[in-house]
Amino acid sequence: MALVKIIIERKIKPGAEEEFKKLMREVLSGAAHADGFISGETLQSLDDPTLHVTISQWKEMASWNAWINSAERRKKQEAYDKILAEPMKVKALHYE
Repeated sequence: MALVKIIIERKIKPGAEEEFKKLMREVLSGAAHADGFISGETLQSLDDPTLHVTISQWKEMASWNAWINSAERRKKQEAYDKILAEPMKVKALHYE
């Protein structure tokens, strides 16, 4: 088992903060029930309030891939895409 951390950067459109927060709660709730999910948190930039970073930890890359490609998660991504100012950036990292 190789633990992985996933870092997602999202820059949202001005004025979309409440919708973003609602989506984040829904996605985190769904992820919490996904196989291999360990933890997750979302942070907001102090310098740029439209920039949000989500950090999640998964038991292995296969668990993350199953979640991100699930029908539930893809549906939420469609909602995210409507409020993003630019495409989200995803980085997968592992412990050395």
